[in-house]
Amino acid sequence: MRQLLDAVQVALSPTLRGITIVGDSGKKIVPCQKYIGNDDGDEPDSNGPGADGTHRTYSSSDITCK
Repeated sequence: MRQLLDAVQVALSPTLRGITIVGDSGKKIVPCQKYIGNDDGDEPDSNGPGADGTHRTYSSSDITCK
């Protein structure tokens, strides 16, 4: 079961490369936003932006804003 969960996590772990965001020269769009889950149905609280190196990977050079 643990191997299956690990495989699913890897499959759901994006790596962003060569992304161009058009119409956001002020860089207000967050490519990856982390959230804290909850069990009450409310919108989750933010846990910070950016890649975490495990489940989302990219560097600032991978994303261009125009």
